[in-house]
Amino acid sequence: MKYQYIIDWIKNYANDNNIKSLVVGVSGGIDSAVTSTLCALTGLETVVVNMPIQQSTKEVDRGLDHINWLNNKFDNVIPTKVNLNNTFDSFLDDFSNSNLPANKLAEANTRSRLRMVTLYHMAAKYGGIVVGTGNKVEDFGIKINYGSAVNNLTQNSSNVKIQLLNHNYNYDFVIGADGVNSLVRKKIFPNHKPRFLKQVAFRTLIPSKNIPGLFLQDKTLLFLGNGKHAVSYPIKDKAFINFVFCINTENFYEQDWTRKVDTSELIKSFSDFITFEGVFEKISSLKKWGLFEYPFNKSWYNNRIILLGDACHPILPYLAQGASQAIEDSYVLCQSLKYNFDELFPTKFLKIYTNNRYLRVKKIKKASKKNAILYHLKNPLLKFFFHFSLKIAGYFPNFILQRFAWIYSGGPVTSKFKNSL
Repeated sequence: MKYQYIIDWIKNYANDNNIKSLVVGVSGGIDSAVTSTLCALTGLETVVVNMPIQQSTKEVDRGLDHINWLNNKFDNVIPTKVNLNNTFDSFLDDFSNSNLPANKLAEANTRSRLRMVTLYHMAAKYGGIVVGTGNKVEDFGIKINYGSAVNNLTQNSSNVKIQLLNHNYNYDFVIGADGVNSLVRKKIFPNHKPRFLKQVAFRTLIPSKNIPGLFLQDKTLLFLGNGKHAVSYPIKDKAFINFVFCINTENFYEQDWTRKVDTSELIKSFSDFITFEGVFEKISSLKKWGLFEYPFNKSWYNNRIILLGDACHPILPYLAQGASQAIEDSYVLCQSLKYNFDELFPTKFLKIYTNNRYLRVKKIKKASKKNAILYHLKNPLLKFFFHFSLKIAGYFPNFILQRFAWIYSGGPVTSKFKNSL
């Protein structure tokens, strides 16, 4: 069970620090539901606290339903409800007669602080610690609809309509951050068709304790072969080693990161990678997917619908920049909205967002595509010189760092952020 690692970590931490109880706030959201269940599974005394503050009855009831489920399933669970509505109202009333303006940020912070003070009080009472659940955005009134698939979306000059299974919602803008198989991208750029690169990737995670010593170094290792390569690096405080294998193929394969396969094909394809002989036998779960290249638009939006991350510009995995560029997109989009929103020209900030990001992402996509070619060279002479140069460069790591310094120290835009068109 994958979650057993988390349960053991909580239990070991508690035992090492002589902690008797775990205290968890249960809000009715998925984060607190998962956290409280993991705590209950430790077998330690688990105090679950529902703390309503001006919430809908439905949300409060959902939290109480989960607490009741925990209480019926686990003997070590202590259910508790602390109604903070009056406390919160009284706190705000003390400021209502002052000259200070109302502030939604201040109110959101007050909610979270009141809940945390309550949890710390409960922890002191039971001789335990507070286990955080951490979905901060819900304090700001941002609703997260888990498990709500978008069936369709349409837009006009003033809003975007999203159709879920049972509900329709209207928004000023919609951000499509729904990954490489983006439904949003298909709606606004229906002619964008991916091209299979005739390459597939395999990925697996293996606990470090099961891995030969070569792979336990605190750095990324690259292994090159004939039309294929492999990469390994430690993650999660070196608790696991991540392995990715890429190889050329003539057989079409879907771009589905969740598809599990057995190890026979991987072992056959990389049998000449003798360094990995002690690795293949340790694989318990292996995933395989096809690699595709997508058209790269100069415009990343259509009227009031915006794209970011892989939904906008999928990047091949040869530079490990996919998630990083999504984060950079988010930052620049926020900056563009913050400084450039204009009621008369509501989409102005979207063009500024695109203008600030386009050249940097284009350069990163090009660099990743170049690595895809270099790592899988077929010409024996070119392959020899490239492999030899990499071996030499391995003795001068600063040379490699300088080569890619523009990625890691250049910031999220190609040059200085531009606030105008």
